[in-house]
Amino acid sequence: MTDTTPPVRATLDQDVIDAWQVALAEYKRKGGWVYAIATACALASVAWWIATRQRLAMTGLVAGLGIGAIYDARARQHLRCPHCGQPPIYGGRRQDVLTMQWCPHCYYWLRKPW
Repeated sequence: MTDTTPPVRATLDQDVIDAWQVALAEYKRKGGWVYAIATACALASVAWWIATRQRLAMTGLVAGLGIGAIYDARARQHLRCPHCGQPPIYGGRRQDVLTMQWCPHCYYWLRKPW
């Protein structure tokens, strides 16, 4: 079994899937604008750097990347499995919580497997 393959005994519960979809939608609604600002900041600073070749322009790129990293870390802390209440990630590994298919702690599907 690899890290991306769910166990054979993963439980399919529609209530857990629905609760996960609601949690994802609420999280994206509250903070979706953060990625837009981070991307715009990074792209504007790269364009400014190309036009002027000033070192100060790269601070915008660093700020944009930092905002994106903070948003990702926030998702890891606040999005929890509706069944077991733990973040659906493996400890210490870089994974996108927003795209998790199943919880590695309780083996419940967070999205429909088909």
